[in-house]
Amino acid sequence: MKKLKSFLDILLRIAAVFLLLVLATWLYGSTYDNQYNNNFLHQNPTQATYDVVAFGDSLVEGLGSPELGGFVSILEDRLGIKILNTGVRRDTTVDLLQRVQEDVLVYEPQVVILVIGGNDIMHGILKETVFKNLDRLFALFAENNVTVIYGEPSFSNFILEDYSQKVRMIAERYDNVIYVEGLLQGFFFDPRKKFDILHPNIQGYTIMADRIEGTVRQVINLYE
Repeated sequence: MKKLKSFLDILLRIAAVFLLLVLATWLYGSTYDNQYNNNFLHQNPTQATYDVVAFGDSLVEGLGSPELGGFVSILEDRLGIKILNTGVRRDTTVDLLQRVQEDVLVYEPQVVILVIGGNDIMHGILKETVFKNLDRLFALFAENNVTVIYGEPSFSNFILEDYSQKVRMIAERYDNVIYVEGLLQGFFFDPRKKFDILHPNIQGYTIMADRIEGTVRQVINLYE
């Protein structure tokens, strides 16, 4: 009986993820996405160095917030610091490895806020590849004495529990990585806090900022 229940649970998870991917793929290239120009690709950083850089995909870019920026802009206002936002929509861990030097390390940050992984799942990238890529990113930041605040992009422990546990295990190997769980949990399926099926609106991004602010504040204080 227990084996049957476990098997049914696995099937339910697979079905839920498959349905989400179908809907997400349909909407991701919709008119919603085209309402904004990409933030980082069209901005000119005004400083040679930044103490804090946000790095990742559209959740970092802030797609769905009025002027992009999302939770990163909210953190800037709350903490009174400048954060370089290098979020690029549709990016995967593969993309981040390709641009980490020119888009992040060149600015010699002390802290990197990293949110990535959702697109890897949506694009069907093998989990083992994602884990290796994250491991390499964490190692690169460690080699450059950068503290990483990794925001878990999971929206459901039930659906992505195994995936998140493995990423947490990788993060725990590094003294320079701080793992913040469940950035999207509790509101991912709440239309009042969503811009589209994948992205929060400003209310959702405010919740994300609430969940990561304390950690960012503590880490920044260590460098002051």
